[in-house]
Amino acid sequence: MVPILAEQALDRKLEMLTSVITGNYEYYYGAGILLTFCDGDWDGSMKPKELMDKIHDKLLNKEFTDEKQAFLVRIMLRYEVKEDLYDESIMPELFETGKKKGIVDYAEQ
Repeated sequence: MVPILAEQALDRKLEMLTSVITGNYEYYYGAGILLTFCDGDWDGSMKPKELMDKIHDKLLNKEFTDEKQAFLVRIMLRYEVKEDLYDESIMPELFETGKKKGIVDYAEQ
């Protein structure tokens, strides 16, 4: 898996506001982005189920006024991680990239 593909896929989906996350790679990138606007205690070294549980515990029933933030939270909460799919050479990197970049607005680039 080339990390840039997961990054670009999720960045574009946040522009459309009508899509879903399709894999754990996008999920880890999204988990990093979540930390740019909400306080969470998760990181990219966690296994998929543990990461999903932490995100659900923190964000379920929370409301966000920013449209893209709210959309990201919705698609993250809807996605069911594949528990056996964890790539320790890529997923922590995708998580950190999401944490550094935040939500990208392609319309402004």
